[in-house]
Amino acid sequence: MPILLKLIESVAKAKVQPKILKEQNRLQRGVTENSAPMNCSYFIEEFIRECRDAGKIIYIALLYAKSAFDVVTHESILRKLYIAGVDGLLWDLIHSLHMDSISVVKFNGPISEPFSICQGVKQGGILSAEMYKLYINNILTDIEHSGLGAK
Repeated sequence: MPILLKLIESVAKAKVQPKILKEQNRLQRGVTENSAPMNCSYFIEEFIRECRDAGKIIYIALLYAKSAFDVVTHESILRKLYIAGVDGLLWDLIHSLHMDSISVVKFNGPISEPFSICQGVKQGGILSAEMYKLYINNILTDIEHSGLGAK
C-alpha cells in the first residue's frame, strides 16, 4: 500500500476505533489490544478439564475465519460502520477508499487488465482489522445471546 494511503488510514483509524470498540463484543479476541486468540485456548482447556472431571459430555465448535477477510462485501462493511456511528466526512473518506477500487495482477512479468474489487478488506490496510471485527461482531453477539455454550 502506498505510504500516503497508510497515513490517511491511520488518521481515519484513530477516529473510527473508539466507535468500533464501543460496539465490539466482549468475546472478540482477535486483533484486539491486550488480547489474543491464544488467551481463549486457556479457557477452552480449563473448560474441557472441568467437564471431564464432572463426567460431562461436551461439544466444541470453533470458527476459522482466516479467509473470511476476502469475502466481506464493501457495502456490508460500510453499512456497519454507519450503524456504529461513523458518518459524515469520515464515512465518505472510508467509502471512497473502498468503492470503485480496481487492481491488476503481475505474474512472471506481464500485468493483467484492470479488474474491479467489490469485496474484501485491503490487505495490509491499517483499517482492515477494525472493519473486519465490526463485520463479524454480530456473530459473537448472536452466539452469546443464544443461550448456547458454556456458562
